[in-house]
Amino acid sequence: MRTFIILTALFSATASAGSSSGGTWSTSADEGTAEIFVDSVEDYGGDSGSGDLSMCHDGSEAFRFFMSSWIFFSQTHYDTWRHFQDGLAWSSDFEKGGDDDIYNDAADFSYFSGHGNSWGTSFHGTSGDDFASSSEAQWGNNDVEFVALDACQVLSATGRPRVQKANVDQGVHYVLGFETNASDVSTTGTRYGYYLDVGYTVASAWIQATKDGHGSWAKGAYVRFASEDCNTVSDNARSWSCDPTSDSYTVYNVWTL
Repeated sequence: MRTFIILTALFSATASAGSSSGGTWSTSADEGTAEIFVDSVEDYGGDSGSGDLSMCHDGSEAFRFFMSSWIFFSQTHYDTWRHFQDGLAWSSDFEKGGDDDIYNDAADFSYFSGHGNSWGTSFHGTSGDDFASSSEAQWGNNDVEFVALDACQVLSATGRPRVQKANVDQGVHYVLGFETNASDVSTTGTRYGYYLDVGYTVASAWIQATKDGHGSWAKGAYVRFASEDCNTVSDNARSWSCDPTSDSYTVYNVWTL
């Protein structure tokens, strides 16, 4: 069982390794309750294949801070969240048959920052197999509407079909990520949260946030499962009426940063 360490979330503050939480977390399909789930990994234990990162916690914490603040003119206050870091961030949080329904899929907005590739995202925790692959995903059957993966190549030319063919279209609206490698910067999480806070749609917030922290060598991407209208932080982003149906089609968008 993971123990929570309550953190003071400041825009310029550096997050401490561990976990942070706010509000009363519900694992039921609590339509109308705004919740955020975040996993970030910087410490990969010296694994030569996955070097340590340095900005994942800062960007993820800033994303969560903007989403849960009233300092701008956001219409929605996501005051319930869970954020796990390093060894407390588990691949099982994103895996069907693991803790997905308790964490990733219990939220409305989910965010991961760490290593990834065209098969999925890498962890260095104490639960699960330390790799959440698209084949292990079943997202949206509970609550989650938007899953952002701040990790390399998760939506590459070979990664996108894996996501589209995997069992992720259980109600999730968007999976957002990168076609190419992603830089180890805090900008993506920080700007994604900021742009959502000031009224951008989910897709436009991700597009601009990825552009802000990367050069023209990089490409961002998303896969959309629901109607393009289901793309805001307002109530329709948390409405089952927006969830894709079993015969829905998927589309994707890729852009140069």
